[in-house]
Formats: sequence, C-alpha cells, structure tokens
Amino acid sequence: MPLYYSLQGKRAVSNANAIAYEKAGENTGDEFKRKVRMARIVLRFIMPSVKILNVFKYRWFTYFYLGHRTSRYLLWFNHIVVVISNAFLVVYSPFYFVTMILQCIIYLMALMQMIFKTRNKILVFVNYYCMTIVAQFVGVVKTVLRRDRPFWEKAESTR
Repeated sequence: MPLYYSLQGKRAVSNANAIAYEKAGENTGDEFKRKVRMARIVLRFIMPSVKILNVFKYRWFTYFYLGHRTSRYLLWFNHIVVVISNAFLVVYSPFYFVTMILQCIIYLMALMQMIFKTRNKILVFVNYYCMTIVAQFVGVVKTVLRRDRPFWEKAESTR
C-alpha cells in the first residue's frame, strides 16, 4: 500500500491511490540519490513471504521471482561476496587470478569515468552500473541503521 507523507508533521498517512512520478536525474549526483532512495525497500522485498518458495503451487512464478527480482535486489551483496571469495581463491588457480584482474579493471573503468567525466559509452555504462551497485549498498546500510527517509528533496536538475 503506497504511503503519502505530509511535509508539515512528517507523519505517514496511508493512501492507496497515491502515485508519484519522477524523472531520472540529469546528473549522476541526482541519479545516485534517487537510486539510494529506491534501494531502501530492497531488504523488505527480497523475500516478501516464504510461501513464494512453494514451486508446486506457484510453478514458474517462483522461478522467475527468484531468478529476476531477488537476484536484482541482491546485486550489492553478490558483488561483495564475489570480490571477497575471489580474493581468497586467487592463489589457487589462474582462472581466479584472471577474474580478479577483470573485476579490478571494471572498477577502475568506473573510477576513470568518475574522475575524467569522459563521454565514452563503455565507461559511462560501467560507471552507471557500479553506481547502481553502490547506491543499493548505501540504501541497505541506511535501512539497517534506520537512517532512511521515505520522502525526498526536490532534485533541481530534474524540474
């Protein structure tokens, strides 16, 4: 059920008909804030109910729910697990060494785009993807620390 947040008392009032429209940010700062705000619900919607795991009742819906939505909401966690596990496994096989190098190259590409603000499409894409992962992580951390806010300031670049 959507919530409408009054600006005066900052108390939540339930409104089933509340709809909000928001344009994407025109710069990465506004887009990052928007994605952090969107990520505050990630923990709540990873597994809304254990009933969803009943493959016999929900069949393909369970598969697609876990395959798409849960995977998308857990990207921040999966990236952390992959980097840490790869760091431990790098000494055991050349495969893990190569994958660690590739991960470092991807993160360096995102950092290069942030620093130099290039218009290279590949660097912009990699930077946007990494920004999304970091925004998910920041949103989850804010939720766990109870510092998330369900309302937002108007982004000047989108109005």
